[in-house]
Amino acid sequence: MSSRRTILLVEDEELVRNYLKQLLTKNAWAATAVGSGDEALAQLAAFKFDIVLCDLDLGRGPNGIDLLRGMPSENEGTPFVILTAHGSIGRCRDAFLFGASDFLEKPLNRSALLSTLEQAISGSSEAWVEDPALATSDDAPHGLVDDAIGAAHVRRAIQIMEHRYAEFDLTVSMVAAEEGLSPDHLGRLFRERIGRSLLEHLHHIRTSRADELLATSRLSIYEIARACGYQRTSEFSSWFRRHRGAPPSGFRTPRSSKRG
Repeated sequence: MSSRRTILLVEDEELVRNYLKQLLTKNAWAATAVGSGDEALAQLAAFKFDIVLCDLDLGRGPNGIDLLRGMPSENEGTPFVILTAHGSIGRCRDAFLFGASDFLEKPLNRSALLSTLEQAISGSSEAWVEDPALATSDDAPHGLVDDAIGAAHVRRAIQIMEHRYAEFDLTVSMVAAEEGLSPDHLGRLFRERIGRSLLEHLHHIRTSRADELLATSRLSIYEIARACGYQRTSEFSSWFRRHRGAPPSGFRTPRSSKRG
């Protein structure tokens, strides 16, 4: 029996649909791809899927929000990820109100796509939406939707940094640009969400990885600095001390510091 998880892909652009189906299939998803809302409704009524990946705009017939609102009972509660054109994030608000799990902007980043699907199917995105302060507000639904959108930006920015932390030239401006936001806007979301700036979190990721390498590898401190995105050892040592409270040499275990 196949262990592949099932996904319904709903995308009216044939080239995009074929590309995504091929990508999903290569990454162990059993993908059913359709090009219209009507076809999607027929599939959702006939088969149970593990997740749905659906373009917000589908030309004629039902669109992504219509599918969310009219989800057949067979797939009620199925995680639902929306695809939307760059710059039209605001239109995702209705989708969140009707139960969307997350959204992705086109053009798609392969790593972000796969990671978002994994998080949606595991339900981990729910923790990002909780905000008790909004629960009693008259504007609670809209507040929660804005909160969910902001959380999705932060989550994907973290994914970008976790995948690209070793790049010497990676900047917070580049990360923000991939999310279609200004560095100040994304930085504000980071401070609200996790209590540190975007730059601080990038160096937190880098120094956390360096900590692992210091404890488990025989690489020199210079080599570890380079592997974690630092061109200069002095810069690496400064950030490491700031985040870990001691210089890199203080985290080197006797076993890992010996060379064979």
